[in-house]
Amino acid sequence: NVIRVFARLLALPGSPASQELNRLSWDLAGDLLDPTRPAEFNQALMEMGATICTPKAPACDRCPVKKNCKAYALHAAGSISTVTVFPEKTPRKERTLFRVAAIVVSDAEGRVLLVQRPEKGLLAGQWELPSIILSTGASARSSKIEASPSESVKAAKSQLSSHLKDIGLNLLEDDLTLVQKEPVELSFSHQLHEVLLFKAALAIVGGALKAGAPPIKEEATNDTNDNNNNSNN
Repeated sequence: NVIRVFARLLALPGSPASQELNRLSWDLAGDLLDPTRPAEFNQALMEMGATICTPKAPACDRCPVKKNCKAYALHAAGSISTVTVFPEKTPRKERTLFRVAAIVVSDAEGRVLLVQRPEKGLLAGQWELPSIILSTGASARSSKIEASPSESVKAAKSQLSSHLKDIGLNLLEDDLTLVQKEPVELSFSHQLHEVLLFKAALAIVGGALKAGAPPIKEEATNDTNDNNNNSNN
């Protein structure tokens, strides 16, 4: 708020991320500060930026210092289209593209396998579907998949199968089914994730997890009959 007020008041160049504009704003604040009432001055300056000299729709008609505002004078003279050209927009950093493969692994009871992310980094400690990063480093603006769709899916299946084996699930590439051809996009402030989503079903056969549709649980049926017989006795 304070940087925006000073940038418009004196038509200062630079964005809020600019070190030079930050330094000038600190210097101006120090020069204008009333040593006898510093709290009131600071509060008034912040409130002015929050309620009058706002980012997108400043209320210049209600501004108590518009007669001294260079941005307002430039706008009145037709030199600029609006006072909001000050301060300059902070350039957005180019996002890094991550190509990711993720899988929905469900069992006979409809439960879905989730794994916990590392305690540091993006989405630290949160739970998610098992996933792997296929490639990274490309610009998000040029996100066309270099390999053909079939090659990309085949490579993703191979790496996913290997990753699942590392966490204790023996699922082969043929057990993995692509949910949709187009990748799902997840957008973050500094990253763009293109996610190929797969699915697989697990069943318990002989006490071990196996891929495929769940069979009839004969063990559970026999246990139920035994319990009923015991009750009748």
